[in-house]
Amino acid sequence: MKIFILFWIVLSPVTVLAATQASPRSSIEKITSYATEGGGDIIVELVDNGSQCSSGYWLKKTDPGFHANYMMLITAFQSQLNSVIIEGNSYDLRSGSSSGIYCRVASVQYSNG
Repeated sequence: MKIFILFWIVLSPVTVLAATQASPRSSIEKITSYATEGGGDIIVELVDNGSQCSSGYWLKKTDPGFHANYMMLITAFQSQLNSVIIEGNSYDLRSGSSSGIYCRVASVQYSNG
């Protein structure tokens, strides 16, 4: 029983921290690429960001899915799609951002429904 309680105490904060929030279906208002800051980070701002990610979302260039997500975002921006949904990690905010709250991208999707 003590082992169970210990595991519960240790793993509970992980459960709370692992919160993601999906944006409302929206269109991309702005994409910003940084040449040196963060090693090539990308900032994405939707017309309607989620409440916890009120300023937008960010991609880290070293993330495994960076290229696939970035290509989806560029395609959506150039096509002016209004069916973009970005799921952001609200516990992984972009450090050093004085201009707002940017959540790290967990997924990008297009949705017509």
